[in-house]
Amino acid sequence: MNIKNTNKKNETDLKKKEVFIETNLARSYCEKPTFSMILPPPNITGNLHIGHAFQHSLMDIVCRYHRMKGYNVLWIPGIDHAGIATQIVVEKYLKSQRIPVEKLDREDFIERTFSWKKKYEKNIIEQMKSLEATCDWDKMLFTLEENFSSAVLESFIKMYDEGIVYRKKKLVNWDPVLLTAVSDLEVQRKKRNSFSLAYFISNLGRTKNLSHHCYDSS
Repeated sequence: MNIKNTNKKNETDLKKKEVFIETNLARSYCEKPTFSMILPPPNITGNLHIGHAFQHSLMDIVCRYHRMKGYNVLWIPGIDHAGIATQIVVEKYLKSQRIPVEKLDREDFIERTFSWKKKYEKNIIEQMKSLEATCDWDKMLFTLEENFSSAVLESFIKMYDEGIVYRKKKLVNWDPVLLTAVSDLEVQRKKRNSFSLAYFISNLGRTKNLSHHCYDSS
């Protein structure tokens, strides 16, 4: 028994998608009530997966619904540079090509990383368009673009001046291979036997023993 492949798009559907993208019918205009949102930018580390498809579909439904209600809809797409995660995948790729990462200077490594970005950015955008996401593609952003980075820096400075965020010394997860601090989300913790550490508490002028748990992070 032959079952027809219902997932295969016919020529009419493909033509409609091409016309929609080429004419950018999702472009926002100013004479209507507004509704806008930003697409959480997927990481440049690789291609999209089923989780992205699910998320984009839900957001697209919301955008299409508001367009049908007569709103001026702006859905801004973008790509995230994903600093440390991208560094890891680029280093793995270079090692697979027998290119010693430690012998590359900063400029050479950045150049190779942007080559990676150029390749996977194209793939990701094509994947998003194949999902027929109704973004305004003229407003595509990359998180390392100068104007975008400047806006982020300005926002953090403003929040700092207003007391919303603060700077303070704290314990971090130091990666001895990447030689940088990584997020708690990047660490897998394993509880080991407890041990004692001796701290010198300056305001007491003496040493005090405090019991702590030892964690082996990997």
